[in-house]
Amino acid sequence: MKLKEIVGKQIAENCDSIAFSHRGFEVLEDFDRYEAKEDSLKSFLRARIQFYRMEGKILFAHELAVILKKIEEIDAIQDALEIELKHILRNIKNENFLSNGLWKSQEVEGNEKKKKHLEKVW
Repeated sequence: MKLKEIVGKQIAENCDSIAFSHRGFEVLEDFDRYEAKEDSLKSFLRARIQFYRMEGKILFAHELAVILKKIEEIDAIQDALEIELKHILRNIKNENFLSNGLWKSQEVEGNEKKKKHLEKVW
């Protein structure tokens, strides 16, 4: 395989990685929409807990509070994972973008040499 083919293949692979990273960010945006629904559910549960406490239904309010606490624990873990995933995707995208810049600068350099050579010939 010639160097030009290797460089072309590497640039194509990097572009694929950049595209997959971009898609990952789109998926996380969808995830964020569900976060809003989850926040709404937590607010609803808090209101119900308060309502049932005021109604004197302490046991039921306590059961709802246990459920809410578990949802909040899961949410905190998901939030941390989302932050880490965004960091990973951003790094993949940036590293491949920088790598393509290095490869393309070599390609341009080679084209300039060819252009100068052709100018001499003509």
